[in-house]
Amino acid sequence: MRARTLGLVAVAVGALVLGLPAHAVTPLNFADPAGDALDGRDEMDIVKVGYDLGKTKTGKPQLVITLQLAAPPSLQLSAYGVEAQAHDTAACGELEVDFRPGRALERIGTSPFEAWVSDCAGGVDLLTAQGEVKGSTIKWFLPFDSLKKKQLAFGKIKDIRAFTGTVDPVFGLEGNASIEGNWLLPTDDASTDKVFSYK
Repeated sequence: MRARTLGLVAVAVGALVLGLPAHAVTPLNFADPAGDALDGRDEMDIVKVGYDLGKTKTGKPQLVITLQLAAPPSLQLSAYGVEAQAHDTAACGELEVDFRPGRALERIGTSPFEAWVSDCAGGVDLLTAQGEVKGSTIKWFLPFDSLKKKQLAFGKIKDIRAFTGTVDPVFGLEGNASIEGNWLLPTDDASTDKVFSYK
């Protein structure tokens, strides 16, 4: 019995050192009706969104954000993203990941995968994010090291909303989904009031 107790303590301590919760994290997934993209294109049609906890190659914790489409994403003049709140205060927790392929900036080495979060001081921090596209699924991998202690202490992701849209060919920013950060009319969007807890 004592050995088992010591083993459980060791697991809990190890989780704290890594910044991981000492209990199993339940993935969050929610679906969006197929066939509701405004332009009728399957590659712009969201069918599923998910959040989970994973590890980097060095064993550190990271958020894994998944966006599943009805068909492989378009690689030109398109934007795919998921936004959420990582803190009760909007100025400290607005978190967004994007995949914006085919823009001119990629010719100078800019990745089509991006992530940013409110910096708690009225601005934003660009984050280190890796991503991959496999078939009709886009994934972002966001190391906890990218987030501030205040955001990590909150331990939750809420107000989740995914979107697709068309964008300008140079910067891949302005388009039907948003202009200067203001929501317009995305080609498709999906949201939930579910909360992803990772503490």
